[in-house]
Amino acid sequence: FRHGAVAIAKQPTVPLRSVAVRRQYKLLEKGLTIEFGKPIDIGKMETEEANEYIRNAVVKLLRK
Repeated sequence: FRHGAVAIAKQPTVPLRSVAVRRQYKLLEKGLTIEFGKPIDIGKMETEEANEYIRNAVVKLLRK
């Protein structure tokens, strides 16, 4: 995860949504799943804290 996206997102103070994309790697099979998390308000978080929070939210989505 990069801090740049968090730093940019903090400027307009718009909530972020975590997104996880899963794809099955089977030949000639379609298998793409996109999961969206709940909106996350990172406006009052430090950049490192927000980055870690988003990372954990994506991992949680991938483990569903």
